[in-house]
Amino acid sequence: MIFLKSIRKSIVCLLLLVLALPVQAQETIARLKYEEAEEAFAAGKYETTLAKLAEVEKMLKSSNSKILYLRIMAQDQWWKSKPTPDLELIARLKKDCGIYMAKYENQEGIEDKFRDVYRLSEALNIFSVSEQMIANAGKGVLQDMEQLALSYELLNNHEKAISWYTKAAAAGSSNAMVKLVWYHEERLILKGDVVKMHELLNRAMAAGNALAYGVKGRLLLTGVGSDMDTVKANEVFKQGYEIALPGAEKGDVESMYATGVILANSDIPAPVGGVTWLERAAEQGHADARYAAACFYSSRKRQDRLDSAKAMYWFEQAEQHQDKRIYTWLGNMYYYRAGVVKNKARAEAYYRKGDSCGDARCARNLGIMHFNRDVAERSDEKSTTALFNKAVQGGCYNAYVWLGVMYLQGTHVSINYPQAAAYFQKGVEAGDANSMVLLGWMYQIERVDGTANYDKAIELMQQAINNGEGLGWGYLADIWMNKRKGIPADYNKALLYYLKGASLGSPYCMGRMAYLFENGDGFRKNKQAAAEWTQKYNRLKEN
Repeated sequence: MIFLKSIRKSIVCLLLLVLALPVQAQETIARLKYEEAEEAFAAGKYETTLAKLAEVEKMLKSSNSKILYLRIMAQDQWWKSKPTPDLELIARLKKDCGIYMAKYENQEGIEDKFRDVYRLSEALNIFSVSEQMIANAGKGVLQDMEQLALSYELLNNHEKAISWYTKAAAAGSSNAMVKLVWYHEERLILKGDVVKMHELLNRAMAAGNALAYGVKGRLLLTGVGSDMDTVKANEVFKQGYEIALPGAEKGDVESMYATGVILANSDIPAPVGGVTWLERAAEQGHADARYAAACFYSSRKRQDRLDSAKAMYWFEQAEQHQDKRIYTWLGNMYYYRAGVVKNKARAEAYYRKGDSCGDARCARNLGIMHFNRDVAERSDEKSTTALFNKAVQGGCYNAYVWLGVMYLQGTHVSINYPQAAAYFQKGVEAGDANSMVLLGWMYQIERVDGTANYDKAIELMQQAINNGEGLGWGYLADIWMNKRKGIPADYNKALLYYLKGASLGSPYCMGRMAYLFENGDGFRKNKQAAAEWTQKYNRLKEN
């Protein structure tokens, strides 16, 4: 009996040993994979690190403080390596930090690592995103869809922003509809489709969105997608104001913002001004109101209200809240002297900061500085075209016009009219009004195929005008002013077109008005009118 018991005991021990061998082997392989994860992390291969750690956890069927710490560090470095942050990844990182701190708070020997995770968790609080918000957005909760889209927009991840705004608009969000109009206007990722813009605005207005009325009124003032109609614009502004004001007076932040935008773009008399409403909304944490207030104070269109100190205050507030859209405007302030002393070096620094944050508009503006030889480093064809192409690839389609101008003028390259026309055509297809104007002008002066094509020129100028470009009126007026072949002179039509372009702020049209009244070329001389237009032209050029 004793012998049999001994045999049975030996068999059990042997079985336990045999069963333990695969577990030990798995643990050994898991340890080796963890070491591979550490090596990948040291080599900057963060995605590989995360994949290896997932394999380790799958093999062990659990995690531990070492694995979770390395995953947190890899996630942190991975999102920082991207040109624009991935908020889904950041949300998972925030969640993992919370798990680590809750689970390993009292574990000894990891004090330094725990401190790292705590500091990272605190730093991530600037991102108002969570896995719950992302999950809700995926389920179609409008408020979370809008917030996720805005969060991406602030970080210059415009493709994802547009994706979520499109989903939200399809689900009935009038705020998202207005946002999509802005992207069309900017020719940023979306092409400048004026028909789509008005369609979106009409849907948003039908839903009672006051901000949509403000944008619609501005488009009517500038003739985007319709004839310029000041009377209709003022009616629309007034309707929007009447919708927004009651909510604004009750403290509703969206209504404050809408009221501010409407008043800032119109001449409606109001006891409280537009920028005041914008600032009130900004003080309540409204991201677009902060941005709009900063832009308002640095806008050359409101020359009597330029206030660089207030602009900088709101830009700084926006930067503290992770609004990466601001660097284009900040650069423009110093490059185009909007209320500050022109400072090319400072402008370049802001553009580079925006470029590093994935803002394609800053890449375009750096290209413009290279085009003009306004940077400290060498400006040549390679550096200039690289920046414009980077801008185009990032969705800033009005960089095409600058590529065309390079070949039209022979800046950094040899003059090549077919190449210029090809780039302008790409800009036209992307809805860029400046490209429409310049390609139309090339058809006027026989620079496309060696012959004038006034029908094509007029078509392109009309298209530019429909996109709100005042210069289109000027070049269209030139056709009737200069007695082109087959086009009879019509001085009254020319004067009307120059006047319309001038009302949209076109320096060319203002200059032409001053010239015509000064010299009486087809018109009766009017020295006083000439002096007034000269003053307007000089004031615009100075600012």
